Amino acid sequence: MKMMTALALILASSSAAYAANLNNESFIQQVGSNNTATVAQNKGNNSQATVQVGQYNGVLSQQTGGIAGQTNNSGNIQIGSDNTAQITQKNGTMTKRPTRIAP
Repeated sequence: MKMMTALALILASSSAAYAANLNNESFIQQVGSNNTATVAQNKGNNSQATVQVGQYNGVLSQQTGGIAGQTNNSGNIQIGSDNTAQITQKNGTMTKRPTRIAP
């Protein structure tokens, strides 16, 4: 019973601490053809990474920072042909790192 109570307390406190942090993080990995990834992040320190391997893959990432000093980070790697990426970032400090490798 002590173990269950301790576990419940840890789970309850970790979600509260995470919510207070206001960080948005996303990682998507897709292998194959005709994959689409859509990410929308608002009001926080936004970080997203997408890895797509194959043909005709696309990623759409929209990030909006809240207050000054918050960051928007986007990293996308696409390996294959006929892939597309559209990254939109507003407010805050912005970093985009797209990489495409085509045969």
